[in-house]
Amino acid sequence: SYMPVYELEELLAIGQYMIKNSKGNNLNDFQKYILSDESIIKKYEEYDGIIRHVFPYVKKQEEEIILLKNQALKEFNYKSFKVTMNIENSNISDLLVKYVVNKSDFSKVTYQFVNNNTVMRMALENKTMEIDDYVDLLFYIDNKPQSHYASSYYTWYQRLIALLLTSRSRSYDVNWKKRVYKKGDKTDLDSYKNISITKKMVLKPVIDIPHFDDMESDCLYYPSSGTFPFCDMFYKEDNKIVAIQVTGGLSKKNRNITGLNKFMKIVKLTEADKSRIKYVLIPHPKLADNYKITDTFGLEDLEIWKIPIKYLE
Repeated sequence: SYMPVYELEELLAIGQYMIKNSKGNNLNDFQKYILSDESIIKKYEEYDGIIRHVFPYVKKQEEEIILLKNQALKEFNYKSFKVTMNIENSNISDLLVKYVVNKSDFSKVTYQFVNNNTVMRMALENKTMEIDDYVDLLFYIDNKPQSHYASSYYTWYQRLIALLLTSRSRSYDVNWKKRVYKKGDKTDLDSYKNISITKKMVLKPVIDIPHFDDMESDCLYYPSSGTFPFCDMFYKEDNKIVAIQVTGGLSKKNRNITGLNKFMKIVKLTEADKSRIKYVLIPHPKLADNYKITDTFGLEDLEIWKIPIKYLE
């Protein structure tokens, strides 16, 4: 079942050939649409070039394919796939992973996920996925040299946090926890408390950062610049900026706050406005229990957030 897949041009040619040779008498409306360029392109983007998924013969077959993919996404075991790197041994559906065959040497076979959208759905719907699996998975499909792994890990972990904060159904499922710095004692934190992420936000990548007074309350602002100071993303809530700093590394257990003054200047806040900033640090969950903020730069509202290793538990 995992044969070399068809190219889009080949599938379009097949559709045109079948329409031409049916003489218009043997095809119902569903079949005519399935053979159309519009349908073929959509299904190619969803399932890649596996011909039986692109050309379902009846409506029921099309519905079954959708159900099978939804089930496959929930049951995908990335650890097993990573260890074996074999589709059959890992029981991985061809709705998720395909063979990539070297056409000049059929004995050389690699594997590839059918598309990035499938990977994102897998990460947000699969309750067995661990954070490290997710980041490793995205690094794998990013097809970068191993030497780039450290920087890629940070980027993808940061994106995971942004995705969870802006996907309302997912944020309800995540068991978010926080520790709050005790007022007047910046060396100690309260014990963990559960957080209910009920604010519905949309992810808004930005180049031009809005001033505080112009910020929308339903946006998670995600600066596009890799050198943006102080935080990785932020949103406005209760007349405050919640500034989130994500750290994906496993080598440190403390952090200095840097770039605060530059950030305040960008969003048009003054030294007297520090009370309008809540600083949230999200370390890798393996380190969150022992993480410390070693220099608070006069901020009084500071929290450390933790999500589980299996982040949809």
